[in-house]
Amino acid sequence: MWTGAPPKQFPRTITPCKFVGAVTENEEIAYAISRLQAEFDDLAVRGLRTTGTQHLAPLRAMREEFERIGAAHLADRIARVIGGIETDDGRAASALLAAQASLRLFERVVSLEAAAEHLRDLLPQEYGDATGG
Repeated sequence: MWTGAPPKQFPRTITPCKFVGAVTENEEIAYAISRLQAEFDDLAVRGLRTTGTQHLAPLRAMREEFERIGAAHLADRIARVIGGIETDDGRAASALLAAQASLRLFERVVSLEAAAEHLRDLLPQEYGDATGG
């Protein structure tokens, strides 16, 4: 329908939101993992030497998040990346690669735990009690 006004470049869209319920701990951790992976990818594309202090703030927040959820080893790897960037250390790139490897391993462990939890929920209650689970 023509209204006489020029069409908007970006028309407003409404995205339906289906609220399923509370976010589980595993979902929260999975979201944090995906955010950190995106930050690492951004660092790799941008380059570590061109990273400014404004780009380190999300990494610091992610380090605190992983400390909170109990992944101290991953928080330590993130801290090494931040330290390497701040001091312009030549080993910052290897610290980033080590942090990415740790993140991928952590992601695998979390996904296995989530799958095991899901399978436990599918078992009949009597079977879970008989096996000590």
